[in-house]
Amino acid sequence: MGYAISWLACRGLAFESVVARLGLRTTGRQSEFAREMISSQALDDGWILVVANRCNHAIVKAPRLAAVAEGCELVACNIEEHVMYASAEYWRDGRRLWRIEHSSEEGDTHLAVEGTPPDSLEQRLAELRQTAPDDDESGDFFDIPLDCAMALAGFRHDSDHPVRQHDSFQVLEPLPSPRKWGAFWR
Repeated sequence: MGYAISWLACRGLAFESVVARLGLRTTGRQSEFAREMISSQALDDGWILVVANRCNHAIVKAPRLAAVAEGCELVACNIEEHVMYASAEYWRDGRRLWRIEHSSEEGDTHLAVEGTPPDSLEQRLAELRQTAPDDDESGDFFDIPLDCAMALAGFRHDSDHPVRQHDSFQVLEPLPSPRKWGAFWR
């Protein structure tokens, strides 16, 4: 069984601001990594990690990322291991600077790049060119977006990162929708 998750890491905002900009609130409950629909944990170097237990979750859609990234920096990833899909993007001050995507459905060596990618992308591609091709090239290209995100935020969903070792993720939930006048009649 593989992961099907989305995550974002934000640096430059307080936890409360990240949660509020995402339209979420804390529940007071704790959980393991990726066990609840949405949870959060502090990472090293001031990054706040928010994980959603679904690929392409609303928290990593462009309009929401633009709002969250205003005045700070943000890394976002989508992972669907069942079909070997991964994407990573980097935002700063409300603008997306780059996005990298691998979809094995487009081919084992598929890699779509938008914007000005990080130096870690060229380093990773150079490493691939130097190593002999193996039978699982798709796995190599699947890792590229995730490695680029890790180079910035210091986190990867399938690593032995210490934050994944504990039941210390704060469970989050969407804020309740405000009731419109007359909605109680429906």
